[in-house]
Amino acid sequence: MRKGFLKFIGIILWNALTLSLYANTTWVQGIISTNTVWAPAGSPYIVIGNVLVDSGVTLDIEPGVEVKIDSVKYIMVKGNLYAIGTQADSILITRRGTARWQRLWFKTASRCSLKYCRIEYADNSAIYKEGSDSIYICHNTISNS
Repeated sequence: MRKGFLKFIGIILWNALTLSLYANTTWVQGIISTNTVWAPAGSPYIVIGNVLVDSGVTLDIEPGVEVKIDSVKYIMVKGNLYAIGTQADSILITRRGTARWQRLWFKTASRCSLKYCRIEYADNSAIYKEGSDSIYICHNTISNS
């Protein structure tokens, strides 16, 4: 009886720990078709499928946000991406797990500002520009890419 009770308590504690780890997690995939803000309250943002920021749409990523991207997934921007951290509170864009994610992919006519971001563990190129109109990049750290 005691062994079964301890196992039950262990399962309850494990479930509580797991839920607390994902309490604020936001799972993301697909098309972002309206202006969107990724704020610290929803962090980490877990990219489980490719993400497209549609033409004419803005994705703002606020200071302190963590974006974790699954293996070989990417964020493609046809609209605008503004990931503007601060020196004291940067934005982290990294892999989820041990496999590398693909890239931040800026298409023709997109606009982007990356400031005080830590971008890590992308595959061939963390930032890929394909005829973008305007990309402003400063005070970033790109590592293990």
